[in-house]
Amino acid sequence: MISLRMTTRPAIFKIVLTGGPCAGKTTATARITGYLRERGFRVFTVPEAATMLFSNGASFDDLNSQEGEMQFQVQLLKTQESLEGTFSQLAQLYPVQCVIICDRGAKDGSAYISPEQWSSLLNIMGTTDIELIERYDAVFHLVTAADGAEKFYTLANNQTRTEDLEGARQVDLRLREAWKGHPNHFVFYNESTFEHKLKAVIRTLNSLVELPQMKKSFRKFLLKSVPDLEKHPHTTCNIEKVYLVVTDGGIQGAHPGYSFIRRREQNGLHSYALTQVINYDDGSTTEMKRMITGRDFRTAKATQSDKNRRIIRQKRITLIFEDIYCEINYYIGDDDNIWVREGVPLILANVQGTKDASPEHLESSIQHILDINKEVTADPNFSAYSLSIVKEAEL
Repeated sequence: MISLRMTTRPAIFKIVLTGGPCAGKTTATARITGYLRERGFRVFTVPEAATMLFSNGASFDDLNSQEGEMQFQVQLLKTQESLEGTFSQLAQLYPVQCVIICDRGAKDGSAYISPEQWSSLLNIMGTTDIELIERYDAVFHLVTAADGAEKFYTLANNQTRTEDLEGARQVDLRLREAWKGHPNHFVFYNESTFEHKLKAVIRTLNSLVELPQMKKSFRKFLLKSVPDLEKHPHTTCNIEKVYLVVTDGGIQGAHPGYSFIRRREQNGLHSYALTQVINYDDGSTTEMKRMITGRDFRTAKATQSDKNRRIIRQKRITLIFEDIYCEINYYIGDDDNIWVREGVPLILANVQGTKDASPEHLESSIQHILDINKEVTADPNFSAYSLSIVKEAEL
């Protein structure tokens, strides 16, 4: 049985630190690590996979074919995934807030090979750009010194890099493009001193890990019909949410909000999670989440499900275009068709932009893709929690 005592481990944040050559990533990592550890965080730093391989004998010089180069990229991405997975598992063991800082992320590789090669790599790995982006809570991009701080540009601290000023600027631009669309993609320019740049990083980091209610441009729309996404790259998964009966607390000054278990199925692979929403006496709310096993999910579904709530089933489509992140949720009824509510199909689009995106920009950017019925951002009746309630007439 899954314990519903609200002692679930605190949040784990996974952040990519990226940027062109000589951007200050090493110094920023040290500053971030010290700052967080002084405040009680457990900090893990995932080393850059490419540098680790190149520094220990790997080289492109011995690869004389496209196939060889492609297999090298495959192994590079596998190494990245393995390193991140190891540190993520370790973070689960500690009963404090954890931050995992990744020296570059899975999408960085797309900046160093052609779009055609990257597409082939994704096919070989059985993944997509969106899936890679969704692994991380935030992306911190430090712009290379070659763009705005040229006199400080040097490759002395990384013997595996060889780019000149223009080459560094081009790599930096490709890296920014690679992560475009992540809702928490922050770019730190060389507008003043390097210390000013680092302080901007710390301010943003503080907002992310200590103020999870950080304001972001977010809107929710009820759609009129199923959108035509044939021309827009997207991923699809199936979600099942089961709300549970909460019977216990465990945190002083808090009382149960609600809990649910979730099963996510994509390409035949399943993942399971428990989410708990906690309400505090001061009016604040915290959401905590942890991964569980398939066995835990099935047991809790059979023994702890709230009979006053229906099981929520969704077909979820995720797409990224320009700087917009969009989740479209089709609510599925017991007959496996889209749930019709008051004569309207229940298709909801959660649209989120980067930190600078205005509400007007969000709506104008999606109008050519989504057939909007009305906005329901502030309407609690369109939350999964409210939609799960079984009305008295249905009992």
